[in-house]
Formats: sequence, structure tokens, C-alpha cells
Amino acid sequence: MFEQIKAAAYSFNDPVWDSISAPARDLVSKILVADPARRLKAAEILRHPWMTMDDDAIPDVALTATRDQLRRFQARKRLKKAINGIRSTIRMKLLLAAKTAAAAERSGAGAGAGALATAAGSSGLANAMLTVARATKEREEAARIAEPT
Repeated sequence: MFEQIKAAAYSFNDPVWDSISAPARDLVSKILVADPARRLKAAEILRHPWMTMDDDAIPDVALTATRDQLRRFQARKRLKKAINGIRSTIRMKLLLAAKTAAAAERSGAGAGAGALATAAGSSGLANAMLTVARATKEREEAARIAEPT
């Protein structure tokens, strides 16, 4: 998708564009040009026929499809924020638990991953952290074995 953006490869095939006037699409297509030398400058945009149209000439079209897409986009954005907040909370708990487990292990009071799980507090999170700790340890061991000597 990033390559398409860099190349300004787009189309007006989406049903949302059906209600957009030809002059408006023309303006958008002249703005979304990859080559800066061919792209419209700000003064040229202001002189474009669509920008200089009378308000009465602009069709009064209900953009319900666009509104619905924006609502779905906002909902996805809120969901992503919530997921990232949960991930951050779990990471913080993991870091705190790892720090507590390391301190317990240094003092001889803990047993590494077990102390990590105990320090986390909740059993579901503790199990998840044990799994993460084991997977990390296995990954480190595999990397150590795979290292050229």
C-alpha cells in the first residue's frame, strides 16, 4: 500500500466517489500526483474550476456512505487505542513482575519464572507471563545454539 501511495496509484472506483462531481475528481487527481513538478501548486488549486464554482453550482449531495465509512474508521481507531492500552498495561505488569522476580532471585527468595508469575498478581496474567517467560528463554536458547562459534 505504501508503494501505491508513493506512486500516487489510485482510482475512483469506490462507490463513495459516485456522488462526487467530475470537476472535484479532476482536482483531486491533479493534487495526488507523485511528481512534484507536475503537481498543482497552492495558487493553481485556488484557481481550479471546482474551487471557483458558485455555491449554487455545487450539487447538494448527501454523503451518507462517506459518513458511514468515517464512523467505521473512528470505531476501528477507538478499538485500536483500547487494544494498545491493554497491551501497554500488560507490558508494564510484565516489566514490573520481571524486576520483582529478578530482585527475588538475587536475594535467593524466588525461583525465577515462578516469582515472575507470583509478582504479577492475577492467575490469568501470571499464566500468560509464564508462557512469555518460557518462550523468551527458549528463543534465547535457540539463538545461542544457532550462533556460529
